Amino acid sequence: MKSTGLRNDERIDDRSIWINYVSSLSTPLAIPLVYPRMVAIHNLGSKEDDESLVPPVIPLSSEHVSDEGIYLLENGEDCDIYWEHDEFKYLTTTAWHLPG
Repeated sequence: MKSTGLRNDERIDDRSIWINYVSSLSTPLAIPLVYPRMVAIHNLGSKEDDESLVPPVIPLSSEHVSDEGIYLLENGEDCDIYWEHDEFKYLTTTAWHLPG
């Protein structure tokens, strides 16, 4: 999930526009464009009353990802959801309340 300005296969005009856009951003807004954020969204319903509903950001490393998890990866421009094939049935029946 590389941003446009970091990809070698993008047109030079698109990369130039991206660099111009990023150069005007503050550091906290520019960091996810280089190092995306990933959060585990498979356990959103298991929070206590005093805990935040927003899950903590986890490192982009295979040791922090499980096969049974569902993860949101975002870089400030795009957002992707990753899940194991078996987790799709869980997601549709439990989280979205659709028939299995």
